[in-house]
Amino acid sequence: MNTLKYRPPLEIIKEFNEFTFTPKNTSEKINFLLDNKFHCFPLYYNEGSFSAKEYFHVVSCLAEVCSTTALSMSMHLYTVWGLSLLHKHRVNGILGLIPDQNALFGSLNEPGLYFVSENNLNSEEYPVLATKTSNGDGYIVSGIKHFVSLEPFVRFLPVYCLTEQEDGRKRLIALIVDKKMSGVSIRKDWNSMSMNETFSNSINFENVFVPNSLVLSDIDQSISEFQAQRFLFRFNVASVYYGIAKKAIDYIVDTSQKKKVPHTGRTLSFFPGVQYSLAEMMILLQTSASQIYYCANLVDDYARGESSVSKELNSVSLITKEYVIKSSEEIVNIAMKIEGISSLSNTSLLSSLYKDVKAGLFHPPQSDVTMELLAKDKLGIISLRNRWF
Repeated sequence: MNTLKYRPPLEIIKEFNEFTFTPKNTSEKINFLLDNKFHCFPLYYNEGSFSAKEYFHVVSCLAEVCSTTALSMSMHLYTVWGLSLLHKHRVNGILGLIPDQNALFGSLNEPGLYFVSENNLNSEEYPVLATKTSNGDGYIVSGIKHFVSLEPFVRFLPVYCLTEQEDGRKRLIALIVDKKMSGVSIRKDWNSMSMNETFSNSINFENVFVPNSLVLSDIDQSISEFQAQRFLFRFNVASVYYGIAKKAIDYIVDTSQKKKVPHTGRTLSFFPGVQYSLAEMMILLQTSASQIYYCANLVDDYARGESSVSKELNSVSLITKEYVIKSSEEIVNIAMKIEGISSLSNTSLLSSLYKDVKAGLFHPPQSDVTMELLAKDKLGIISLRNRWF
């Protein structure tokens, strides 16, 4: 990576913000980021070019400019960050294609199974299955990977697959599918009111051969070594929704200072109700930042090899994601109350942010599972034998 000139990502975001794009043209925005090698900056983590806190600032700043671009592009960013951090020796060749061919990675999403052991997983219901080839040179993969952000731009797809051993035991493995492989097809099924410009289509695998060189974790390895990906996923999502919340506050501050209340001759900013509501938003935003910073410090400790922090990081990353997402939704709701009925207009920024912030409710694990995980972990009643992760 030393041969690639490093451009500070915040510098690229500044140019991105000043560039005039065709309205709702996602391709223009993504190509701008690719041409400027914005997608490459996670490769420099091990070289000390940025910390977890700096990653947060980059992703949240991009979210302030364009939330859908930030959410979709960051799926690549956090995945590459995790792979380069802990699995670089396995994927170094592919990582080299990121700058050379502007190759993007899909997210290594968790299947959303937290209390089921691998051997109890149902092969008929699990979305992606893998079968070892007869000569042992790889796997044959079939199934479907749902909700791949920026699918038209993504080249490599890290996937959790369920495989069955000769003794009948089932194991989860992780591997990378290249979209150029035979048997890969696209299902253009993204039709969402929220984050609708992320192009999160599904991808079908029909007897796709994946060589051993692209297997990240085989049956003789514990899938739990990919816990870094779930930590980073939660941290990443919190970063995006913090940016959305900050954008809502900046917007409502500007609106309150300009919008006059009829028959008073004064702007919204002079009214105590508005001031109180704004203070509520500021408290939510600042406590979100504090929680993210705390999580960032643990991420950096974990990345330095301090495995003892993994248990705390697991809980903290869950709490951070849950708190920031709920806070960002509340901030947008309060902002809409301040702006009034005009916030429902398609011309209001808040109507767009309202739809985008709703997507936060569905990032795994969802709220009810998060609460159950946190409580059971604190009470000591989660048996590791009954969990695949």
